[in-house]
Amino acid sequence: MKKLLTLFAVSVLGILPASHAVQVISVAGKAEQVTTTSAKPLEHRETLPSGIIFQTGKIGSAQLLLNKGEIVTLHSESTARIDDKARVNIKLTQGGLNVLSDSGSLQIEVDNYLINVGGYFVIKLCDETCPDKQGIYGKVIGGEAVIEYPGGRVVMQDKPFWMPFNNSGQRPTMLAKQPDSLTETAQLAAAEKAKVQLADKIRKGMAAFKAGDNRTALNLLQEAKKQAPSESLTSYYLGLVYLEIEQNDLALKHLQDFQKDAPQQAKDRGVNQIVTLLLTNQLQDEVSRALALENQLSQQPVEPGSVAVQPFANNSDPRHNVLAKGIAAMIIADLSHVPGLKVLERQKVQQLTNEIKLSDSGLVAQDAAVKAGRIIRAENIVIGNFGVDNE
Repeated sequence: MKKLLTLFAVSVLGILPASHAVQVISVAGKAEQVTTTSAKPLEHRETLPSGIIFQTGKIGSAQLLLNKGEIVTLHSESTARIDDKARVNIKLTQGGLNVLSDSGSLQIEVDNYLINVGGYFVIKLCDETCPDKQGIYGKVIGGEAVIEYPGGRVVMQDKPFWMPFNNSGQRPTMLAKQPDSLTETAQLAAAEKAKVQLADKIRKGMAAFKAGDNRTALNLLQEAKKQAPSESLTSYYLGLVYLEIEQNDLALKHLQDFQKDAPQQAKDRGVNQIVTLLLTNQLQDEVSRALALENQLSQQPVEPGSVAVQPFANNSDPRHNVLAKGIAAMIIADLSHVPGLKVLERQKVQQLTNEIKLSDSGLVAQDAAVKAGRIIRAENIVIGNFGVDNE
């Protein structure tokens, strides 16, 4: 079962790159996905398909994680189309953005320039409202930007530069000092740096997991979780790593956290199925331990106010077997509201009863139910039968 769970989890992860999805890491202020007819606010941690146009307001920004691990931050009052499966990955038509890319293969189109980016890259379109001369400003740190323009091609490294709009052949100009348009306040720069570091840790943790380096993946993702406990994507990958190293209890904890924080993403990524399998496996282990300690547990005093409700036996047409659990569920729902009563977990009671019946085929259902109740120290046991009159 553990191996099956591991293979299932890895297959879910392996499917993700093929989807060319864009993950919304964080949103501040007004940030939307737009079409020619509508605009929808971006949701923190949602996953969107490639080919979306993103737009931010006067007070707004959005940080996005692309399919290959690139991190893109849209500035305020910016518009960009992001499609990492196309030749041009980002088409910036307004405002500015920051990009962190290790691959060196991310392509950005702006005006009539095509820029191939590796490292940390910032670009800003300056119109008449900017403090600097109109045009396109950019800088690259710890990498390079290969710029194709109508007159040729140039490589920029670790220096700010300027390019004119509607270029007819002028070479991009390297600047002696950074223009005001690219200057970030210390507070914004620190916040941006922290977000980039966090996203980079998650990305490297994901890469280590895919490469089979579970120890490195675990260390990086644990650091990311400590830095930002509310980041749901970290819980997802931590769950997969723990699953891979067969620490299923911790895997279940983190995957359930991901379910709670990002239910739609959990559904899309197949996490609900993994959690169901883990819970089933955990339940089986608990039942097996209980049966192994049957004599010891049976001698312990009952838990005051506890009640175990068994599925009812169907004395009529087998087509109505589905009502067996339904009737029990209704009784459990009613008893759960009675003060002083503790209704024991139905699935555990049922699984234990089934195991007892299998291990001792001479027992009738009622006897097995009583025996199961005794092992789990139930003070009261609800059993019964029903019949459906078709006339």
